[in-house]
Amino acid sequence: MNPAQYEAHLWTQMFQTMGLLLIIYLPLQIGAVLTVRHWLARLAAGLPIVLMLPFIVTGFQTKTYEDGSLYGIGLMVVSVPVMAYLSAFFFAGLAARSAKKKAENGESTNDNETRLILTLLTIAAIVLIAVVFVLTPR
Repeated sequence: MNPAQYEAHLWTQMFQTMGLLLIIYLPLQIGAVLTVRHWLARLAAGLPIVLMLPFIVTGFQTKTYEDGSLYGIGLMVVSVPVMAYLSAFFFAGLAARSAKKKAENGESTNDNETRLILTLLTIAAIVLIAVVFVLTPR
C-alpha cells in the first residue's frame, strides 16, 4: 500500500470510530446533563466525560490507528457501559419531568405510570441495541 492510500485508510478508520462517538455519545451526554434537575444529578451525569476525555483525545489522532490498532474495541468496552449509565440518567430525567408536569396539571400519575416505564425501558433497549451494533467492529 502506498503512503497516500495508507494515510487515507487511517483517516477512514478515525472517522468511522470517532463518528460514532460524536453522533451518539456527545448528544447523550449533553441530554443527560440537561434533563436532570438537581445539581448533584447533573454532576453525576457529567462525570463520564472525565473517563471519556482521554479516549476522545486519543481517538482524534491518526497515529492511534497505525499497524492494525484495536482502538475501536477498547472504545467499545468503555463507551457502551458509559452510554448505558447516561441513558439511565436521561430517561430518569424525562420520567421526572413527565411526573412533575402531570402533578402540576392535577392528573393522577398512577394511571399512566406503567405505560411510561414500559415506554422508557423499550426506548432504552432500542438505543442500547443500536449502540452495540454500531460499535461492533466489522
